[in-house]
Amino acid sequence: MEWPPEWSIFPAEDFNTASPRIGGLYAAELLAQIRPNGRILDHWRISIGGTSFFQAEFKLNKVFNFSNADKILAKAQFLPRDIEIRRNMTTSAWFSLNKLLEARDAAVLNSEGEELPMDQVLTAISEGPASTVRDASFRWAVVIGADGSLQLDLQSLPASTDTLNSKPAFLG
Repeated sequence: MEWPPEWSIFPAEDFNTASPRIGGLYAAELLAQIRPNGRILDHWRISIGGTSFFQAEFKLNKVFNFSNADKILAKAQFLPRDIEIRRNMTTSAWFSLNKLLEARDAAVLNSEGEELPMDQVLTAISEGPASTVRDASFRWAVVIGADGSLQLDLQSLPASTDTLNSKPAFLG
């Protein structure tokens, strides 16, 4: 790698909507607003792109605690261009896992890999015992992996999106 790198400079109007210009299955670029004197003091953002879907798979017992949740696998695909990392942060906004399931934007499978009826799973989530978590949220986070490379993590908490967005500690 050459140092210092050669910087590409683009019009300020493109800052909020620019996508990575790097080709490939997955791409990320760090964009920064630079003042006319050359100092980077204003906003920055991470732009995600690529030509392949991100595949997310997780057992529902990671966020819900209804009976048999440990035997149900949720699978969803996300386009890189739809993952919007917030300005001056390394995370996306919180999204409702319940709404993702209700919209049928994810599939739910049993331990044998057979697809389950979504209505049955949604009923199990909403009608569990009083101690059952009934709402969960997730977000994307750009992190540095153990090997020092940039990675995209899917993070989740057993709480509603409204609850998480109203707490300053969970916004960053």
